[in-house]
Amino acid sequence: MDFFSAMTDFKGHRRQNNAALKWFRKLCERGGDDEGFTLSNSHVAAVAAIVHPADVGYYFVEDDVREWSWHEMVAQLDRASLEKVVHDGDRNRGLVGCEFRPRRNSSDHGPQSRLRDWDFLLVRSDNSAVRLHPEWKTTNISVHAVELRFSKYEIVGKEGSLRFSNQVTFA
Repeated sequence: MDFFSAMTDFKGHRRQNNAALKWFRKLCERGGDDEGFTLSNSHVAAVAAIVHPADVGYYFVEDDVREWSWHEMVAQLDRASLEKVVHDGDRNRGLVGCEFRPRRNSSDHGPQSRLRDWDFLLVRSDNSAVRLHPEWKTTNISVHAVELRFSKYEIVGKEGSLRFSNQVTFA
């Protein structure tokens, strides 16, 4: 928890987290990757700049690459949300990694859509995990508790939502 709380200067706005989610989904779907991937604990990820006009679709400028870190995404959570994500009531555990995974049997834009929901899967030291789905328009983040079943994390119910802090400093 202290590791994330100590981070005070961020490279981007909280919207960068939703942009990263959309970019990673695009890369996976373009490459035919149905499983997703594990994010690095020691390196930032390259994410194309997003252009997201109000009330219109979005697109990426692939020649304009930004650095993104899952550590920064977690550090931007408000205090109560950070506590829930990192410890969830048990101070003997903490976050050990982040994965980008599809949500099984989901559709991002209704039942007729071919796009699936994808989330950031934050894994704790005791193998428990939580799925985060940052939003573009609000500070809310959809959260799902997950359990490890048959070597895959499965959603066991929607826990509610977390919030990004509005009090962040950008470098």
